[in-house]
Amino acid sequence: MKKIICLILSILLLLSFTACEEPTPASDFEYVVSKEHVTITKYLKNDETVIIPEIIENKPVMVIGMCSFIGNESLKTVKIPDSVIRIDSAAFSMCNSLTNVEFGEGVINIESDAFQNCVSLEEIELPKSVERIGSNAFSGCSLLEDVHLSENLKEIGSYAFSECTSLKEINIPKTLTTWGEAAFYNDTSLTEINFEEGLTKIGYAAFKCATSLEEVTIPASVTELSDIAFTVCDSLKEVTFLGDVPKEVGGYVFGPPNKNIKIYYNGSAKGWDTTTLKDDYTLVKK
Repeated sequence: MKKIICLILSILLLLSFTACEEPTPASDFEYVVSKEHVTITKYLKNDETVIIPEIIENKPVMVIGMCSFIGNESLKTVKIPDSVIRIDSAAFSMCNSLTNVEFGEGVINIESDAFQNCVSLEEIELPKSVERIGSNAFSGCSLLEDVHLSENLKEIGSYAFSECTSLKEINIPKTLTTWGEAAFYNDTSLTEINFEEGLTKIGYAAFKCATSLEEVTIPASVTELSDIAFTVCDSLKEVTFLGDVPKEVGGYVFGPPNKNIKIYYNGSAKGWDTTTLKDDYTLVKK
């Protein structure tokens, strides 16, 4: 008898799990059908979990439209299918209860303000397909601790991850060539930045006000270090360059002149005898 009861319970559990994985009905959305694809324009319900369908009316769902989930107070989990290539501006902005986003493997663009002020979001893992993150896309996600950027990311917008005050570590891929202003502004818990060798540029005010950052290593591949990239990083004490002085070095890169900040460089590297960095900080030959 016990075996029969256990079998029934197992079947019920399996059915329940399967049901949970069923896509949210198309009738729960407003959407626009174009010649080649579907755009979700509004979510009409208040469920905690939404699994966006891959197909509606025999066409792929490729866009999650502007403001389609904005301000939804109930949404906790959203699953985005592989068919979606773009998440439009403010699509999930101010979804205060959102804790889990599962991105499909087809997302290329995450537009401005897409997840702005999702204050319960703690972790995001972006698929390899993501090439662009727009301005303020994740700004104000104050509990966001763990961010895995796409290894193919090419562009990051202004203030994209600003005010993510719980973020402690970030890996910057070598593919990133276009930086908006202050991409990681005021991330006050950030203590570790890992720049992938091959990266050529660190953007304007990129890590301004990362007040917990104590040390940073600049790869030899970096040729452009923009103005005030690490200014107002009040705890910064050590900077290590692995190669020659970058060809372009902006003003107050590590903040106003401060001889307490030590810049370590290899004695065989080029350009260190004439760099303007020696006027503002203490250079130490290794």
